[in-house]
Amino acid sequence: LQLLQAPTLQPVRRYPTTTKEGRPAGPTSVLGAVAARRSLVAAPAALAALWEIYLDPAAEDFYEGVVHHFRCGEGGPTRGHLGRRRITLPAPLRQLHPSPDHFHVLAWDTEGQLQLLNLDVRRAIQRRPAAAPLQALPCQWHDRSALALRHPDTLQVLDFDNARLLHQQALETQALWHGAGSLWAARGDALLQLDPGLQA
Repeated sequence: LQLLQAPTLQPVRRYPTTTKEGRPAGPTSVLGAVAARRSLVAAPAALAALWEIYLDPAAEDFYEGVVHHFRCGEGGPTRGHLGRRRITLPAPLRQLHPSPDHFHVLAWDTEGQLQLLNLDVRRAIQRRPAAAPLQALPCQWHDRSALALRHPDTLQVLDFDNARLLHQQALETQALWHGAGSLWAARGDALLQLDPGLQA
């Protein structure tokens, strides 16, 4: 994984996709921006882990490992700015979608499970069986920060706070997008406005 400086595209930092022990972990399979934290999240394809990379120059240094080790001076801190912090997960991820507002990430793993990840406590706080969507789009739903999911014949809307299902309806659509304060869907030659509570 390589971080480039815009607009020159000059390399800033390279992050080898390896385990903490140095073993290869395959290419980075999914990547997302967490605007509220000024960070990036990435998941190696063959590793049950999520990496958070801090882009904020004021990011605090951090430790990885057991707390008493660094209290005893047995480990040094990792630089916060551009530092990579590892979060161990139950299974490797195939999709991830960070909340635009806070510290939650909704992700689907290789075992067919939906994970709700909390970046502050650095673990999955919820996991349940769920099919990965064809498309996922952050949106606002009844003033809730939500993620709209397009499946082959169903539309779902999940709450970013708790992964609760806010809305579901039968709907075959080719694409979703969010604009002008509404969720929109393309179905054939028709354009559908999917406001909260509106059934297409």
